[in-house]
Amino acid sequence: MNTFLHRPHAFSIVSFPVYIIISILFCFQTIQAQPKIATIIPDICSPGMNIYLEIMAPSDSLGAFGTPGFSLNNPNSSVRVRALRDADTSKVIFSPCIISWDGRLISTHVFVPPTELGGPNPPTDIWNQNPNEFHIPIQVIVNGVSSTIDTLYIVQPFGFNDRGGDITNRVLGAGGWGRRSRKGAMIVTNMALPANSIITVDTSDCDPYLPGNQGFNTND
Repeated sequence: MNTFLHRPHAFSIVSFPVYIIISILFCFQTIQAQPKIATIIPDICSPGMNIYLEIMAPSDSLGAFGTPGFSLNNPNSSVRVRALRDADTSKVIFSPCIISWDGRLISTHVFVPPTELGGPNPPTDIWNQNPNEFHIPIQVIVNGVSSTIDTLYIVQPFGFNDRGGDITNRVLGAGGWGRRSRKGAMIVTNMALPANSIITVDTSDCDPYLPGNQGFNTND
């Protein structure tokens, strides 16, 4: 009788910490499995335009976005790119996706409906001067697990126009020649550059809060 009473008591003492350890390990593995977005290029888009978009995981995160291949990007797809807020799904529409680079790169297109057809109408071409409704958080969902979040910015194209007579400044993204986004992109219209001239690109860090110099991204 004493032996019978002793066994469940011993079981409860041993199994309880084992259960806690297993639970901790399971939670740790779940957290580690969350896909991470390292960067998106470009990070701006404009009404009435279709923009090619790359979403990258860290270089050491093999398979972060699943198995290389094709995704229809539907609600039942194993890999999806979507706007985080339901209210933004009519502002940015994502195409089917290609997963490559051993599951670390997603290539897709983002379409922003024209303003005249009810699409968004941001007031400026400067990404951080538009209201929050034009800052679109996006995420990747891989087999039901949501990734970290990055942000697309809806901007007006910069009216570049004819700069043939501008001899005081010939640096893209500086002075009166527009402003680059935090990932180094520009969207321009009516670009006419001076003939037989050297045009450079401003390489100032577009976002000092991110590692590295974002001014060296080539999305112009």
